[in-house]
Amino acid sequence: MLVSIRTVFLAVLLSSAVGCVTTGTHEAMVAERDGLSQRADGLEADKARLEGRVAELDAELASLTSSNATLSSKLDESSKTVSDLSGTYDALVASLQSELASGQVEIQQMRDGLRVNVADDVLFSSGSAKVDSQGREVLQKVAKHLVETPNPIQVEGHTDDVPISGALISRYPTNWELAGARAASVVRLMAEEGIEESRMRAVSSGEFAPRVPNDSEEGRAQNRRIEIRLLPASKTADAAGEEGMAAPAEL
Repeated sequence: MLVSIRTVFLAVLLSSAVGCVTTGTHEAMVAERDGLSQRADGLEADKARLEGRVAELDAELASLTSSNATLSSKLDESSKTVSDLSGTYDALVASLQSELASGQVEIQQMRDGLRVNVADDVLFSSGSAKVDSQGREVLQKVAKHLVETPNPIQVEGHTDDVPISGALISRYPTNWELAGARAASVVRLMAEEGIEESRMRAVSSGEFAPRVPNDSEEGRAQNRRIEIRLLPASKTADAAGEEGMAAPAEL
């Protein structure tokens, strides 16, 4: 009888021990599963963030590719413009050799345009805004080469700082009017030579954009001039603005 009771007691104790081990293992497995699930959720979130970043980088790469293509196109266009302007510059220099040699005309090649400076006494009689025969010949040489370009053209009239006086006051009250009338006469003549009128603008700077001080007759003579500016094709003739320039053409 004693043996039987002890046997039953050991059996119950063993059974309890086995039950405790099984419950603990289950809880550990559940905890491990929950931890793995949380890690999986974290990895999914990381994956989503990385996929979003990859999409952003793809978009940036596409934008850069497009920008590079645009830049390359602009560089090609700019190179062609420079080449075309260089050809026009060379042609003008060849056509105006005697005028360049005498200092009556200067041709300047800018970064993306050209400027032709013509002394007013080459184009006009004193106090007049009508282009004379000598001036017509010079302007015809210039127009011959500019008519072949697509660029806007701005013609600027400049005077010295000596006020208008005498009978001229009734027609040209100030240097503004005289400079503007002279610029308009040049534009009109160049239109007669075949340059499309919509490409051109006549502008008066009066006495307010001198090349040199007006403190000598030589200086005042340099300031009395017509400037014919061949502008970049991307600009309008209204929005000229100063451009960097190379040295004037010299023979």
